[in-house]
Amino acid sequence: LATRYLKNIMIKVTFPDGSVREYAAGSTAFQIAESISPRLANDILAASVNGEIIEINRPIAEDCSIKLHKWDDAEAKHAFWHTSAHLMAEALQELYPGIQFGIGPAIENGFYYDVMPAAGTVIKESDLAAIEKKMVELVAKKEPVVRQDISKADALKMFEERGETFKCELISDLEDGTITLYTQGAFTDLCRGPHLVNTAEIKAVKLLSVAGAYWRGDVKRPMLTRIYGTAWEKPNDLKEYLFMLEVGAIVEGKITSLTSFGAFVSLPDNKSGMVHISEVSDTFVKDIKEFLKEGDDVKVKVIDISKEGKISLSIRKAQEPKEKPQPRQRQSRNDRPRPNVW
Repeated sequence: LATRYLKNIMIKVTFPDGSVREYAAGSTAFQIAESISPRLANDILAASVNGEIIEINRPIAEDCSIKLHKWDDAEAKHAFWHTSAHLMAEALQELYPGIQFGIGPAIENGFYYDVMPAAGTVIKESDLAAIEKKMVELVAKKEPVVRQDISKADALKMFEERGETFKCELISDLEDGTITLYTQGAFTDLCRGPHLVNTAEIKAVKLLSVAGAYWRGDVKRPMLTRIYGTAWEKPNDLKEYLFMLEVGAIVEGKITSLTSFGAFVSLPDNKSGMVHISEVSDTFVKDIKEFLKEGDDVKVKVIDISKEGKISLSIRKAQEPKEKPQPRQRQSRNDRPRPNVW
């Protein structure tokens, strides 16, 4: 009855260019994108509605401003990496019975999850490959990610029955009426979102490291296991990112010595492939090229010297020729799971 009622009401949706269109109340960002272009609907991963990032299948009930986010937008990456953290947690739940979960946020270029395995179990870096394998298996299932509102009392009851003491502590700090759960497959987590609408969007994953982290950053609280990872829309993007991490490690290992050249160093990001260096001496270019070389592994080339004395160096593996750009391979709309409309 409520859905029928909403369909009889029209809402005004304002786009970033200032244009306004009318849609039936209860329409989703996916449906709005689809009305503009099927290709756009195929590409979006998240949406901002009145400044709040939401899933593309969340109903919109009132007048709003909207931005539709594709992979290149930070908002889309945030939802992508947040869901990737849940995907890893789902894999951990299958592989490590009795594991407890802390928090699992999206971070720059990836995600992490703080967990506590059952007594006597230790997760080591040598275990990461098996966890990755399980994540890939789960992605193949193309699991919908479903959002659910829940009362504080019901949330506490659910996580108490599961023995999730960390989640219960988090719930205790939340205001009733603001609590949501997200479920994919057999995994349900306390979370405020946003997320992808299906795990099938995650095409490439890599778990990077294992560290220790005190619960809520308090040294008097339990030490949890923090697992870092990254995930990308395309396998080639993951490959490029991992290479830039390798380049960064080479340069970072020399930071202390680099300062002896009188230089300020900014490490490369996953797009530019450059190391930016400023405040250098006249002999710096020659010296630094020799200093950065490590056998035949790294090739250093000066790209640019600005009037301010800022130098851009390109650092690449000498034995690997630069790959030709590959055209983006798009999924057909028949291959991409269509978002559920609630």
